Amino acid sequence: MFLSLYIAFCVVCSSFLCIFEEVHILIYVNLNIHIARCTFFFFFQIISENLESSAYISLPRHSSSSILL
Repeated sequence: MFLSLYIAFCVVCSSFLCIFEEVHILIYVNLNIHIARCTFFFFFQIISENLESSAYISLPRHSSSSILL
């Protein structure tokens, strides 16, 4: 009887540990995905702002019609 209670206790504890580990992994993965998304959008915003500012700088000061004349 003691052995069956011990086995039942081990099965219950291992299932709780397995569920806890799965939840922990899901939280860890979701947190990493969130951090990756935030990092990607942050750098994307910086790059797009830099491209916009460099586009304004590289634009010619005269119009295209004056070049054709």
